[in-house]
Amino acid sequence: MYTFNRLLFFCLLISSPLAAQSIRGKITNAQSEPLPGITVRVANPALGTQTDANGEYALALSGPGTYRIKATGVGYDAYSREVLVKDAPLLLNITLAESAEQLQTIEVVGRKETDYKNAVSFIGTKSATLLKDVPQSISYVTKELMLDQAAFRVNDVVKNMSGVNQFSFYNDITIRGHRVQGQQNSSILINGQRALTSFWKQQLIPHMERVEVIKGPASAMFGNASAGGTINRVTKKPLDEKYQSISTTFGSFETFRALADFTGPLNEDKTVLYRLNAGYENSGSFRNLQYDKNLIVAPSISFVPNDKTRINADLVIQRSD
Repeated sequence: MYTFNRLLFFCLLISSPLAAQSIRGKITNAQSEPLPGITVRVANPALGTQTDANGEYALALSGPGTYRIKATGVGYDAYSREVLVKDAPLLLNITLAESAEQLQTIEVVGRKETDYKNAVSFIGTKSATLLKDVPQSISYVTKELMLDQAAFRVNDVVKNMSGVNQFSFYNDITIRGHRVQGQQNSSILINGQRALTSFWKQQLIPHMERVEVIKGPASAMFGNASAGGTINRVTKKPLDEKYQSISTTFGSFETFRALADFTGPLNEDKTVLYRLNAGYENSGSFRNLQYDKNLIVAPSISFVPNDKTRINADLVIQRSD
């Protein structure tokens, strides 16, 4: 028992000076409010801690001497001071001044649309008419749905429409049981005008605003002979607000796709607008020695002299291998 008491007294004798050599205190702001989460450091030797919920801190030191203490926190000016620590604990309360500097602004921009709805179409009446007022069956897929589905071809999006299916691997589709295919100047339109497309290559859509299908014999309005319906591809038009977008997609069979969309005004009056859409695809296949490479560049310019007149010029350059 005597030996144990001597050992306990010896340990207390050694630890008491070490415990006495410390810096403690409270950190507040100019309104005397405690500041939690403030970092407090001693440069020599390197020691550090943070204030608790009451703004209090404590640093245990290795011995007496002169120390430089620093206190830093987000939104407050840094505090630095040299202090002399003796055998007794040093009480150091710190008041931090609010910093005049501001953090770098981070802007998160989301698209305005909250759904995939489209209320107006030109395909039914050759004028901007609400779909509910058109006495014809019209289906559509907007660019928002194309982007969310990572679609790259017309055949990828028509599957969202009832009564529209892919007939074969090529530019070959059935609408209400009637076959619509490429290499014909009927049933496949672009901006409401006839367009001769390839049969062997599915049509790319990185530059498309939406894909519409008018079903049934109403397609005869366009001078077409397809009883099933007509597919209309609507290209993206220049916007009067600056917008830039770049996206990439990776998939199986070493698939890589990249899309770019740039638009905005070319003059201060916003009467001349531009838009540049580009898409690139390089993918393999489950078959050996079979691949698919596509490049599409679609610039467009709009002249808007007033709110009732708009002239668009579109150019689509497409290379497929």
